[in-house]
Amino acid sequence: MIGVGIIGYGLMGKRYFENISKNKKFRVVKILRRKKIKNKIFTTQHKLFFRDPNIQLYIVASGIKTHFYFVKKIILNNKNIIVEKPFVNNNLEANKIQKIQKRRKIKKFIVHYNDLYNLNSLNLRQKIKKIGKIKKIELIYGKLQSGKINQLIKDWLPHPLSVLINFFGIPLDTKVINKSSKQISVLVQYKNFKAVIKYSNKFKKKKLIKFIGSKSSYIYNGYSKKLNSINCVLNQYSSKRKIDDVNLSILVTSMLTKISKALSVKL
Repeated sequence: MIGVGIIGYGLMGKRYFENISKNKKFRVVKILRRKKIKNKIFTTQHKLFFRDPNIQLYIVASGIKTHFYFVKKIILNNKNIIVEKPFVNNNLEANKIQKIQKRRKIKKFIVHYNDLYNLNSLNLRQKIKKIGKIKKIELIYGKLQSGKINQLIKDWLPHPLSVLINFFGIPLDTKVINKSSKQISVLVQYKNFKAVIKYSNKFKKKKLIKFIGSKSSYIYNGYSKKLNSINCVLNQYSSKRKIDDVNLSILVTSMLTKISKALSVKL
């Protein structure tokens, strides 16, 4: 079994714990959190946690501002990583992680992009071949959610960007085409097609990606009860192949920065 150390025990930390507890290939060794609790599985001791020989995989599910500190520490210890998106807070931190990562041999560096790992499990590349040449992609994200716009951008925008970059490469251009109190729209331009990302925290809970091809269309429902992205990530981790989401995440962070500047907000 693969020994796991979870960092953070908020919403996502609890989800990881629940999913791993049901997976026979993994076991949670320790959970690092700030507050002390009378339970042997929890710890507040950083040194012991990161030196534990029984932990082969560290999962970073803490606040975004702490990601750089923890990810750097894990890489320097040559341990495998699953980190929540966005993997770091800004371009400067992203570039530093890339430089450190190049000097180390980490077999699995996974960033939990929910829709990317769901679509990988759904064999999107095969589905794209069946619908023909892509003409347009519509990405609709909505959730009844409060918060500052920079936090909302970090929370939802990495999902569609990771999908576009992973399956279609680096776009020719990215620009904000609509900014209102109700909705933000981003145009991502490719050579032969365009993708439009629409987001509003006034939408009802909704996440749809529509791939429009020359022969037919394919619709992905991100909130389908059949999908569990954490299980998809764990299944990918269990595979023998090397996984390195760092370069992808560098591009996602760069595009997030560009979009945030267009919206006159700081990440």
